Amino acid sequence: RIQILFEEAMKKACVIGAGVSGIVTARHLQESFNVTILEATTHIGGVWMYDEKEPSSSPMYRNLKSNLPKYLMQYRDLDHPADAGTFLTRQQVMDYLSTYCDKFDIWTKIRFGRRVLNVKPDLEQHDENDILSTKWLVTTEKGGEVYDVVAVCTGNYNTPYIPQEYDTT
Repeated sequence: RIQILFEEAMKKACVIGAGVSGIVTARHLQESFNVTILEATTHIGGVWMYDEKEPSSSPMYRNLKSNLPKYLMQYRDLDHPADAGTFLTRQQVMDYLSTYCDKFDIWTKIRFGRRVLNVKPDLEQHDENDILSTKWLVTTEKGGEVYDVVAVCTGNYNTPYIPQEYDTT
């Protein structure tokens, strides 16, 4: 009962994307926030996922190996298996991400099939120290939810929509 009350009192964080960046962002945010990951697809891994049925859906291909040594492709809190080669295959990267999700209870935070349509300020209010804070309304095809913080971890292979009024280029 105490754990439930504590989680209800925690601020809410939304991580958009369950790829390499989204997973580790959620892992560290969960120390201070009640985290939800919104993932547009049915799987983790982002660009590392290869779909035999739709091979053109990402820049990945079946037999790809990383061009970076495994030591540069791991998080600080989880090593790759000792028997993994220096340059990891696509599947080894996917297995590593899955293990990371297991180890840090990330799976329970992911909502698959949730393409984010819009993120906008929802409510501005002053806290007890008279500091202005903004909440964010995140809308998917399944509805909207308000969060205290939002981390956009969608990677290089997505085209963002930047409203003209905010475009500074």
